Amino acid sequence: MVASRNPELETVTMFSIPRDLYVKSPVTGGYGRINVVFTQFFGRTKDIHTSALNTAEHISQILDMEIPYYATIDFAAFQEVVDTI
Repeated sequence: MVASRNPELETVTMFSIPRDLYVKSPVTGGYGRINVVFTQFFGRTKDIHTSALNTAEHISQILDMEIPYYATIDFAAFQEVVDTI
């Protein structure tokens, strides 16, 4: 998901990047789905912050727009929250 806030118009625009979007991998140089890019970075760095930052930078290049912030979600923890509720 990419969200963009326009403070002048007081609006937020959000759109979803298709997980099957076919892109060139900045890690391997080959082509594959965008949803694999984070995993490839993480496999190389073993660091969530660095992997997320690199993925955001790659998406910025694809979309030709600045992505200054990102969020990561621990889906195992998210599932626990849903199960608890």
